[in-house]
Amino acid sequence: MRIVFAVILIGLVPVRVSAGETRRLAFIDRIVVIEEKGPAHSDWIALAVRIEDNAHHVLAELPPLDGPVLLSPANRQVFACETYPGSALSFRADGKRAFAFRHIGYLRQCGLVQDEKLYWLHYNTVEHGTPLNTVVVLDAAGSIVHRSTFDGEKVLRFSHLGKHYSLSIPPPELPG
Repeated sequence: MRIVFAVILIGLVPVRVSAGETRRLAFIDRIVVIEEKGPAHSDWIALAVRIEDNAHHVLAELPPLDGPVLLSPANRQVFACETYPGSALSFRADGKRAFAFRHIGYLRQCGLVQDEKLYWLHYNTVEHGTPLNTVVVLDAAGSIVHRSTFDGEKVLRFSHLGKHYSLSIPPPELPG
């Protein structure tokens, strides 16, 4: 069975795609097609992502991704929060890799900031037996623009290029 979702991205509307979904998305002057792939009767799932032009010609096929996958029209990028072996990957609208960021711990969640120009990755790490939150914020080139480690729940506030951002981070948990 194949389910297709059609969504048009207008303005700054982020789209998050997880396993179990097939989506065809208008993305600026490109269409991003995301499909779930995996062997029958297996719990291993990969997201097959291809980028097409408006005439549906395939411009690029990305490597299998674990997801979730985020689309950033502001950066003209496809961002995969989790890939094997343990990195976040970002691809430009032409399908070429923009950057890779090696995970620093157990990835708990990820997303885009309000204006979709920055990616954030929330990790749970452990120091001296105590679970901690670590949040890393990346720009479109993969550079770290903010990093914080703390031991509780908080609204994380930071600035970049004169803009102010906030992220609600839940209490840390032991990884696993």
